Amino acid sequence: MNFLDEYKTLQVPLPASISLTTAPRPKWYPPLPGTLKLNVDVGLGVDRMVGVRAMIRDHFGFVYTVIALFHVGCFDFDVGEVFTICEALVVL
Repeated sequence: MNFLDEYKTLQVPLPASISLTTAPRPKWYPPLPGTLKLNVDVGLGVDRMVGVRAMIRDHFGFVYTVIALFHVGCFDFDVGEVFTICEALVVL
């Protein structure tokens, strides 16, 4: 028996009640008129690499600034998001 045949024999069918579709991602919700919204994202990678991204938009969706940075560090998502907010505010 080759690897593919062995793989096929080990597969278990899913019950009909389980759906494999993913839920739709929520769309972007604009801020109140006259205000700005800051969205941040942090990704922790291998070798202590941390990627941070931020975007500031108004209620029309106009982009004021976008930043994307990579750092070598060792911190969790919450600290990464606070760091990203501080970096975005410096740029703004």
